[in-house]
Amino acid sequence: MSAEEKIVIRLYTQRDADLLTWFRAIPAGHGAKSIAVKSALRKGLAGTENKEPVGLQLDAEMLLETLLPPLRRLVENVIRSELAKVQLASAGEQDIDLPEDDAMDDQLDALGAELMS
Repeated sequence: MSAEEKIVIRLYTQRDADLLTWFRAIPAGHGAKSIAVKSALRKGLAGTENKEPVGLQLDAEMLLETLLPPLRRLVENVIRSELAKVQLASAGEQDIDLPEDDAMDDQLDALGAELMS
């Protein structure tokens, strides 16, 4: 097991303007941004009992904004794939072996990883 873990946080121009302004104001010295972010996270935990987050609250609207686009792309791709299979079958080419859709499997794996992170 690694002695460190990497955390990736995406900030969006309109939704996270306050955080981006704060982050951009941090000096660019070696490790300064990392130290500032860790300090801010620790300050957020300082008011909690045992310095652990209690009752994590999720912003449902933000969660939907984040999850719906990849879900929509996945559903659209599945529908396109199934329609293509139906069109082939209806054209009398039922004996054609369609290649496995590795791209679809990759999308499902990526979506699963995104939902679990």
